[in-house]
This record gives sequence, C-alpha cells and structure tokens, in this order.
Amino acid sequence: MATAGTKASLAQELKKAMEDCGVPAIIYQAEPLSTGFTYHDTILTISGVFSLLCCITSTGLIIAHLINFTNPREQRQIIRIIFVPMLFVIYNFFSVWFNRAAGYLEPVSLLYEALALVALFHLYVEYVSPNKTYREQYYDDLERQTRSGKAKHGKGSLRWFHIIWICVFQLPLTRTITFTIGEAMQATQCPLSKTLKNAHVAISVTESVFIIIAITALLVFYRRMRNHLKQHHALSKLVAYKLVVFISLIQNSIFAGLAAGMILKPTRTVSYLDITVATPAFMTCVEMCIFSFIFVWSFTAKPYKVTAGAALPAEHTPGCANIHRLGLREAVFDVLNFWDLIEGSFFMCKAVKHLAQGSKWHVVRKPSQEVESVKSDDPADEERGAGGPFAEGGEKVLGLS
Repeated sequence: MATAGTKASLAQELKKAMEDCGVPAIIYQAEPLSTGFTYHDTILTISGVFSLLCCITSTGLIIAHLINFTNPREQRQIIRIIFVPMLFVIYNFFSVWFNRAAGYLEPVSLLYEALALVALFHLYVEYVSPNKTYREQYYDDLERQTRSGKAKHGKGSLRWFHIIWICVFQLPLTRTITFTIGEAMQATQCPLSKTLKNAHVAISVTESVFIIIAITALLVFYRRMRNHLKQHHALSKLVAYKLVVFISLIQNSIFAGLAAGMILKPTRTVSYLDITVATPAFMTCVEMCIFSFIFVWSFTAKPYKVTAGAALPAEHTPGCANIHRLGLREAVFDVLNFWDLIEGSFFMCKAVKHLAQGSKWHVVRKPSQEVESVKSDDPADEERGAGGPFAEGGEKVLGLS
C-alpha cells in the first residue's frame, strides 16, 4: 500500500512540474548522510579542492609560457590548449554545485573544446611549415602518397592540405551553431518537455559527427607529417588533449545510460541529479586535476626559455621565432587575439570555393636562391641527400589516400 501511495505521489508531483514548467523536488532533493552532510555537499567540497588545485597548476603553466613568450605563433596556441583542463574543471565544479543549471553550462565548455582542437591543429601546422607566406608552396611540392608510401600522383598535396584544413576549421562554425540552438532551446523549453529532450539528442548526435570529422582529419595530418612533428613531442600533446575530451565524453554517456536503464537508481540520500549530473562532474574535476599535471609535462615552457646571450632554443623554427621575449601584457593580448581563428575561417571558405569550382589555387613560390635547407627527420631522406621541405622530393612522409 505504501508503494502504491509513493508511486501516486510521484506521478502527481511530475504532473504538477510539467504544468508549472519546473523541476520536481524529488529529482534533486535527498536526505543527509550519517555525517550530517548530504552526498551532494560532500562531493561539492571534494570537487572544490581538486578544482582549485587544477586551476593553480594550469595557471602556473600558463604564466611560465607568458613570461617566456619568445615564439608567439606556437605559444599562443599552446596556452589556449592548456586552458582546457581549467575550463572543464570550472564548468564541472559549477555543475556539481548547481546541477539543475548544468544544461546551460555544458555548451560553453563544448564550444571552447572546438577552439582548442583548432589551436592544436594550428600548432602542428606551425611546427611543419612555419613560413606562412610560402606555406602553400610547401604542400604543393609535397609528394602525394598512398598508404603504402608509393607516389599517388604528381600534383602535390595542396588539395589534401585544403581538405584537412576544412575538416578541422568547420568545427568552430558548426559548434557555434549548435551552441546557439542548444542555449535557445534550454531557455525556451520546459526542463521535462519531450521537445527539449529530443533537441538535446539531435544536437549531441550532430556535434559528435562533426567532431569525429575534425579529429580524424587531425590524426591524418599527424600521421603523414609525424617525422617533422616528432622533435616537438607532438604525440604526447595529441594524446593528452584527446584523453581530456574522450574521458569526459564517455564518462557522461555511461552515467546517462546507467541512469536511463535504471541500473543506477536514486536512493534516500542520493538524488537523480546527483547520479546523472553531479557524480560524473565530480569525477571530471578529479580527472582534470590529474591532467593539469600531465599538461605540465606535455606542454612545458622549457623549450621557449632564453637566457641572456644564449641562442634560440631548438623549439624555435625559422620564420616565426622572436629574438626577444614579449612583455607580459603584450603576451596576454596576443593570446586573447583570436584573429588567427577568423583568418583561418576565411581561408577555409576560400578553400571550399576553389575545391567546389575546381579552379587553380595561386601558389606564392619562393625564389630558388632563398630556399632554406632544413634537415629532415627521416633517415631515408639523408640517404637520398634531400635538402629540405621546398626541395624536390626533399622529404618522405606517410600519407593516407
């Protein structure tokens, strides 16, 4: 009889919440534990500790780059990537604290996730071809290869580079669109409405498709150019960033599935939102704290430190390194200047237009007497006596069809 009464009370409360366009108290309320604190208060306190530690670690690494800001093109991208764990931990801490507002907070972190992935791609491009003026020539002269390493055709790899660029740079645009739609739906629809639920599913599926395209393109670019990226420890940077994104994504999906399948059920002391929102957010706070320490190693500022009278570090590449450090204020402004993202988006549109029309891309070519000799990382190149990235057959890279 008690069970029937409880079910009737639950149904009545849900019906009232639907009518009032609100959230029923049974979803977020729970009784205190034996300690006198609720489960929610306990994980909120622990989350706060790990969040603070993560922010301190990430801020310290960012400051280390800012006070040794000797290579703006690379370091501005690195700092933007370092900010990812800190942004994720802030979002998840507030998701634990205000779990009913998590729907408004999540799209913000997902939007920055797209910007960080573009920053990682930008960093790779700077490592491989730092001379922006003749970048198209580099890829136009780059031999197009099959998976087995055989020459595919004699047209170069410029079209391949444009396709990679488009696949990566579409992410900020598509993520901005889904962000706007998601926030609008969250603000105009009732929390328990089917329309909002279906919209979340559609947005999640759409975002997953576009981010898979971007990440796949980044992996293809890394695989082909890995001989030139190896000296910059690009793999550790890629793995660190990928783990941050995928662990958070998989974890939230698992908890949502377990709750939907009633495998994890609310109890007297643990509410439904504690299970579906607060607990995975709490776990992410702990994980982001761990990743902030991993980032200290993966995105270290040591290669950019220059002492008085010393030569530029090996990390500096011709055409983009500064002889002196920028001041702290100038460095901060440089990082916050997202013109390179806007410029990259315009380049994407231009590349799409040329690919659609099938027109010839105008390549600014470097005079032969100014071609610099850059040593290749591939021993096979040394055997052939290859000169550098602008020399005919000057590098051997593994490409994908």
